[in-house]
Amino acid sequence: MEPRGAVNRGLYTSDGRRTQRMVAADAPPHPVFAAMRRTDPRPRRSGLYVCRHPNPYPMRITADGLKITTPAETLLACARDLGTLDVVILADSALRQKDVTVVELKIAADQRRRGAPKLRQIIPLLDPRSESAWESVLRVLHQAADIPVEPQYEIFNEYGRFLVRADLWIKGTRRIHEYDGAVHREAEMHQKDLKRDRNLIMSDWQRFGFTSAQLLNEGAKIIKSVDSLLERPWDSRRLHGWEELLDESMLRRPGRVRPLRKWCLEPSSWPEKWSQPTLISNDFASFTTTFGTAIRRSSPGVPAWRASLAAPGSAAPSPSPPPQ
Repeated sequence: MEPRGAVNRGLYTSDGRRTQRMVAADAPPHPVFAAMRRTDPRPRRSGLYVCRHPNPYPMRITADGLKITTPAETLLACARDLGTLDVVILADSALRQKDVTVVELKIAADQRRRGAPKLRQIIPLLDPRSESAWESVLRVLHQAADIPVEPQYEIFNEYGRFLVRADLWIKGTRRIHEYDGAVHREAEMHQKDLKRDRNLIMSDWQRFGFTSAQLLNEGAKIIKSVDSLLERPWDSRRLHGWEELLDESMLRRPGRVRPLRKWCLEPSSWPEKWSQPTLISNDFASFTTTFGTAIRRSSPGVPAWRASLAAPGSAAPSPSPPPQ
């Protein structure tokens, strides 16, 4: 039974029908989130985390009477505790699925409310053309390093025949960067990828593929490689910006510690894997599980809303350039 006056931040389909809550088995511990007016009765229930609002907030009512916050309001709520990288992933997905518009996000961010300043900073980083969470991560790495890129770039050969649509094209070059998930090592997909790579080589294009672990741990090498391609000197501030984004996200321990403590969950209650600064999963879709705020993921055939919460952490020192 839901608290009277509470507005749920959970899973629902795009047409407002209520769906089964989707929580991965390896999700971190988290409370149930709800939004309420300050004049509503204060609920006293273990495991419930309530955000009380002094003023009315945007919401909608589903077909079965469930009150839910709007996508823009939900993203604003995410920005209170999430790291920049986490919110970008969620907002890219919402924009790609046309659940929210940039105008709606700007309206939500143009308020004197918690999370609004961060949302205003995040909006210029968004791009609905990224087709997965890790593609968003790949793009933001390049944005943080001041590398000019264009997502979903179409490449044709000298005869005008379409070859590929690349995750990222480094502007002014003949190199593309792409995220390679585990599916690319399945036999049938691997065979298609090899043919695709041959076509690119024959047309004088370079393709660099990266795994999730490389995006998280080898940012210096990726940035240094592009610096050489663009014939520009190494600047450690580019890597420092990327490392800051990682450290404040739930992809690293500093970004996981703060929200869990804010939710009154002590480290002693966390599963061992959530106490280690290591990669949680190669599949970000299973990592960005439901923590109560409603953001729809883009898995084919599963038009459901999901959410991921994170918080700012400490910044890493500016590293030295990697070896040649």
